[in-house]
Amino acid sequence: MRLVSDAFDVLDGLTDSLERLETGDRDVHAFVSEPLRRVRVLRDAEMISKRFDSAGSPDLLGVLVGVKDIINADGIPTRAGSDLPSSLFEGPEATIVRRLRDAGALIAGKTTTTEFAFSEAGGTRNPRDLEHTPGGSSSGSAAAVAADLVPVALGTQTVDSIITPAAYCGVVGFKPTHQRMPLDGVIPFSPSMDSGGLFTTGLSAARIVASVVCDSWRDTTPASEPVLGIPAAEYVQKAGVQAYDGFEAAIGYLRTNGFATVETSALSNIEAIAATHRRLIAAEFARVHADWYSQYSDRYRPRTASLFAEGAALGNTAVIEGQHSADELCRT
Repeated sequence: MRLVSDAFDVLDGLTDSLERLETGDRDVHAFVSEPLRRVRVLRDAEMISKRFDSAGSPDLLGVLVGVKDIINADGIPTRAGSDLPSSLFEGPEATIVRRLRDAGALIAGKTTTTEFAFSEAGGTRNPRDLEHTPGGSSSGSAAAVAADLVPVALGTQTVDSIITPAAYCGVVGFKPTHQRMPLDGVIPFSPSMDSGGLFTTGLSAARIVASVVCDSWRDTTPASEPVLGIPAAEYVQKAGVQAYDGFEAAIGYLRTNGFATVETSALSNIEAIAATHRRLIAAEFARVHADWYSQYSDRYRPRTASLFAEGAALGNTAVIEGQHSADELCRT
């Protein structure tokens, strides 16, 4: 598995890579079970080999990619970490998956997610320590990369669903600016807040993948080192002792190595922001799930059902206020 642009046989070593994925995932449970995974991936690899035989080698040729199980990929059911019928989620392949295929990537399979990308865990274990959580909701994607099952995986974020599992699993998590990654073919959580993202083991790989999946990507080198903003104390001090100490150590390291920092008032009213954000995502979640919940309420797990009830009681006002708050934050 590699991220290169030089020509090589797509099938070379692929069987060994799939064997490593299947063996390694017995403990981690980063992937949704797929009995015919090997057959499907090898078939796709043969098709890609023929497609690019005389057309050069794209950046992601033969790279195995995990896809969070709320993102549609042709030939693999979407279950969203739920017990609802997968037929409810059928639809065209997501643009971000199609872009990866066009760049030569192979879809290794669906990675586990918390139920509907909220908080009911999907059984994934942290490969750094199997007794610990990998974080969520993009649990399987982060764990799959950390366990070296695949070099790249797609995720989504509505609150902290990329940055948290990336930190917990010790991999690079990249969440582009809101709406830079198309989200068609992705089961929404809160359409106003949802963003796509990705996981890799290094920054160079993240840059390559981002250039494929993000709209209007520009890979430029700044003329000078950026000035790093430090959020208001009211925000930073909400972290636990270990996280806060780690943050302070990271800031110290950056300063020692020549980066300028500036303390800002950003997020000084974090309590109010968080409350407004919570109402927005709950209300939009209830909108998204209204029809499904009316038919399958008994199949929703307790925390997810509770979020639906919370959102259903809020109504449209919470959505309008939340969207207005988000717009104001973007302007400041």
